[in-house]
Amino acid sequence: MKQLEKLVTPLVIIFIYYWATEGITKLIWNSKNEDQFKGMIKFLGLSLILGSIFYIFGTYAIFGPAPSYMKIWYQLFLGFHIFYLGFGNLLNVILKRN
Repeated sequence: MKQLEKLVTPLVIIFIYYWATEGITKLIWNSKNEDQFKGMIKFLGLSLILGSIFYIFGTYAIFGPAPSYMKIWYQLFLGFHIFYLGFGNLLNVILKRN
């Protein structure tokens, strides 16, 4: 049962991010072409992943292990992702109703 929980949790997180990315893509680049729309979702999702990796590891490499302002830096990072998920999911729900 523990192994199933370990497998399901990341899948749920990935689905929530995909759903939010779909909502933001509908707001910015809504397209009638389904292949183009899916490609834009993948592009935005990949940009989010690579940007997050660069943000986490890049700031650590530039600023070092634990300056006092790094806490604020990572709080901004978490705040952005919370906003991204909330705004994207809200947009997707609203736009799917219309």
